[in-house]
Amino acid sequence: MFLMDNKSVLDLDEETILHTIDLLNSRNEIQFPRDMFNFLNTFELIQGEKITYAAYLLFPKKEIQDTEILIGLFEDDITIKKSKTIRGSLIYAVDEVMDFVTAYITKEYIITGKPARDERRQYPLEAIREFVINAIVHRKYI
Repeated sequence: MFLMDNKSVLDLDEETILHTIDLLNSRNEIQFPRDMFNFLNTFELIQGEKITYAAYLLFPKKEIQDTEILIGLFEDDITIKKSKTIRGSLIYAVDEVMDFVTAYITKEYIITGKPARDERRQYPLEAIREFVINAIVHRKYI
């Protein structure tokens, strides 16, 4: 566990932490109290007054370059048609990357005779989300 000497809980965004607790509570049978310090202690993201580097990457109060993600849509092997730079919380980075990807992958509409049409994307969104999360989690941050 890498503790940050120059950062404290004051450098973390409480709103993002509470949002994360709400997300976890909506998806799991185990319910976490809506308490920032309890949550950070439970996941060993703080030790005394010091925060871990993981806590800082997950819940920064300000945008930080350590979490910068560059994403692009290539027209060909060397031409970038659209691009986006994402900085800040890794919690929100996944959603921002997914929003970018889903805006540009192709989607087909299948008319089956039912009142609503079926939609099929070029790639399954579940597979893309898994790829994005793995890329972000397994990146070398130090």
